[in-house]
Amino acid sequence: MSEPETGSRSGTFAREWPYLFCALCVAAVVIAGLAAGTAPGPAPPEAPTRAKDGAAELERLVLKPKPLAAAVLEGLTLAAIVWSAGFLLSAAHRRTDVFPEARLARARWTEWDVAKLLFVFLFVRIAVEPFALSGRPESALVVHGIAELLTALVALHVIRSRGQDPADALGLRLRGLAPHLLPGLVVFLASVPILLGLTVGWTFLLERLPGGEFSIQQHLVKELARTPSTAQVAQMAVAAVLIAPVVEELFFRGLLYGVLRRRVTPAIAIPCVGVLFGLFHLPALGAVLPLAVLGALLCYVYEKTGRLTVPIVIHVLFNFYTVFSLVSRRLA
Repeated sequence: MSEPETGSRSGTFAREWPYLFCALCVAAVVIAGLAAGTAPGPAPPEAPTRAKDGAAELERLVLKPKPLAAAVLEGLTLAAIVWSAGFLLSAAHRRTDVFPEARLARARWTEWDVAKLLFVFLFVRIAVEPFALSGRPESALVVHGIAELLTALVALHVIRSRGQDPADALGLRLRGLAPHLLPGLVVFLASVPILLGLTVGWTFLLERLPGGEFSIQQHLVKELARTPSTAQVAQMAVAAVLIAPVVEELFFRGLLYGVLRRRVTPAIAIPCVGVLFGLFHLPALGAVLPLAVLGALLCYVYEKTGRLTVPIVIHVLFNFYTVFSLVSRRLA
């Protein structure tokens, strides 16, 4: 499989913007952490002693009355989903390919590079987290955010050390993105009803297992919903909307899928990375299956577009929707 052109004539910003983005995110998470550490606020409610019942949690999220802003956003999203599904059905009827022709660059990094990157991420968190947890809770988020961003920088360095430009090897260039981004968004939006159906079905199944208690929300999402501090909400929003999508896409779709794609066919690599992506979000057991399917879908979009920027944007929008819905409920 041939590699795309290197684009060596592109400007410095086109090649180096991922590094600049990581640096700006480091500054944002530190500033938000300092603000959260100095802002007064009432003590948050005590965490429940038992895991929340999954069906009740899902019913609360879906059926609870929504503020106007959230209702408008959901209405626009529903319209986009209907249009996207109609567009895909029309394309299938005409037997036309939704995605423009694209090539995925062949990865030169190895499984050991991926293992080393995972070790760096875990080492930074394990080594520094005790110092953060000994102080205010918001310090832990600063540590997590910086650890993830350092991991992203190491990932970019690993690719460069293998003789590839990260912007080319991962398809991170912004120029000419629109023809690839729009089909990716269409495929994602058309898949949203499937993800929701899987969430409901998975919740129904888990409720009938022994115990029957679990959470469908990740820890950060639950903290975002209950913290009384506006500064902490801003800090968590930066972590969820900007940092997590970039770092997770770099690792799962960029490095990990790049290695597997070189060893096996996409039909095997896509579901494998999807399952690992879902398991990464434990202990939110109710979210594992839907997120595994989402992870596989993002791999498929990356495979078809050859640009990691597309799943990054989709991931950012997915997390932004969740954060916006929670924050709008807080303000209502």
